Amino acid sequence: MADPLEANHLMILAVAYAQAGESDEAIRTTRKAVRLAKAEGNSPLAELLQSRLDLYRAQDPSSAGAR
Repeated sequence: MADPLEANHLMILAVAYAQAGESDEAIRTTRKAVRLAKAEGNSPLAELLQSRLDLYRAQDPSSAGAR
């Protein structure tokens, strides 16, 4: 069983990566957090994370078309 806070911790880490200009890491970390939130049945968090993932992708030209 996954730690219920793990998705939240990954979300915080992804924000730090994004603020540091590490968009690839922010995207990878957020993808993992989305998967964990869904596995935990935490739909509201999964939706929030998905919106952040979409934002990170929109801000990163190297991820154009990668979904």
